[in-house]
Amino acid sequence: MPKMTAVVPCYNEEERITKLLDNLQKQALMPEIIIVDGGSTDKTVALIKERMKKNKSIRLMREAGKNRSPANARNIGWNAAKGDIIYLMDTDSQIEEDFTKKIVKEFKKNPGVDAIKFICHPYIPKKFSNTFEKALYYKDERGDGRLIIFAKKAIDKLGYFDASLGFGEDKVWGKGWSKLNMIETKTVLTQSKSGYLNFKKFFQRYLWYGRTIPKYLQRNNDNKTLLQAVLATIFVVTVLTFWVHPYLAYLALLMLLLPIVRGIAFGVRLYRLYGVKSPTAVLPLTEILGFFLVGMGVFKYLLGDKTVGR
Repeated sequence: MPKMTAVVPCYNEEERITKLLDNLQKQALMPEIIIVDGGSTDKTVALIKERMKKNKSIRLMREAGKNRSPANARNIGWNAAKGDIIYLMDTDSQIEEDFTKKIVKEFKKNPGVDAIKFICHPYIPKKFSNTFEKALYYKDERGDGRLIIFAKKAIDKLGYFDASLGFGEDKVWGKGWSKLNMIETKTVLTQSKSGYLNFKKFFQRYLWYGRTIPKYLQRNNDNKTLLQAVLATIFVVTVLTFWVHPYLAYLALLMLLLPIVRGIAFGVRLYRLYGVKSPTAVLPLTEILGFFLVGMGVFKYLLGDKTVGR
C-alpha cells in the first residue's frame, strides 16, 4: 500500500493551523504531515508542538536563509517526505474525510505513474464569521477544477520549485508537467481552493503578491500578470497624487471601474454556481483593495524591498 505525505508551508498561522490539523486527523487514511514553518512569530509553532505530543504523524521543520517562501518550504518538505505520494497543501485548505484514502487507492491501481489528475469539487464551509470573510473566501473560488497529486519520484523529472520566487513559482514549476507520466481519473475529490482570510491575512497576501510579482516577470513571459501589475501600479499613483491635477482624479475614478466590474462578475458567477448572494456587494470592495495592495507591493519592490518571504 503506497504511503502519503501532506507537505504544508506555514507562516504566522495561529488562527488556522489547528483547524487544518483537525481536518487532517479526521482522514479515513491518516497521512504523514510535514509542516515547514517560515519563521512564525506568533503561537503557530507552539500549537503545532502541542499537537505533535498526541500525533506522531506530524513533523515540524524550519526554514532558514533569505529565501523563506512557500516554494522553499515545499522543497524542504518534499525532500524530507517518507511517503510515496506527495500532496502539496496550504494551511487554509479543507478536505473531505476520505480525501487521502481516494488518492492512495488511485495510486495503488496505477503503479509507476508520476502524477494523477483528479476532478476537484469545491469544499464549501457551512458557515462564516461574517460577510467580509465569506466574500474573501469566494473571491478566489472558481468552482469545479482539477487537482494534481504527485508521486515523490516525480521530482526527478520536474526538479524542485524555484525558491527565489514568491509569486508564480507554481506556474514556472508547472511548465515541466509535460515530462511526467500523468494520467487522469474520474475519481472526484472535494477540497477548498480558497481559504478563510481575515482582513490582516488579506492585506499581507496581496501586498506580498505585488512585492514578488516583478521577480516572477523577470523570469517568465506572462503578459496578463504584467498588465495587471502595471495597471495596479498606475492605480496607486493616481490615488496618491490625484490632488496634483484634476485629470489624475478622473483617471483614478476611471481605473476603479476595472476592479468593480471584476468584482460584480465574480458575484454573478457565484450566484449562478451556488446561489450565493450575501458577499456579492462586498466583492467589488475586496477587488479594489486587492488591486491597490498589489500596486503598493510593486512600489515596495521598486523602492528596494526584494525579500521573498512574507
